[in-house]
Amino acid sequence: MHMKSNLVRVDFRKNNKSEKAQDNNGFRFNQQKLFEGEVTIFQTKKSGDFWHMRMYIAEHQKYFTKSLRTKSKDSAIEKAKIGAMFLFEDAQKVLKDADLKNKCNVGAYR
Repeated sequence: MHMKSNLVRVDFRKNNKSEKAQDNNGFRFNQQKLFEGEVTIFQTKKSGDFWHMRMYIAEHQKYFTKSLRTKSKDSAIEKAKIGAMFLFEDAQKVLKDADLKNKCNVGAYR
């Protein structure tokens, strides 16, 4: 079972609260969602401060995870946006190809 907990950091000198979502096992941290939550960028303890992206591919019912090979958050955001656009585009091509094949197969049996 995968559970998330929210950590609240309080800076008592500045009376400032900041909330940070973290997995219970601490595997992923510094997570940021892009494209209305469709894509998540994050770092892991073992990655040596490198950023990764994660995206759910509904057609395959799997997560796509890729190292973005950068330690810069700004660069990671840009690379994740580019990578997500390629995945969105590929998913649309796959759906169109499958739809076209289905139409061709239906026509062949008539």
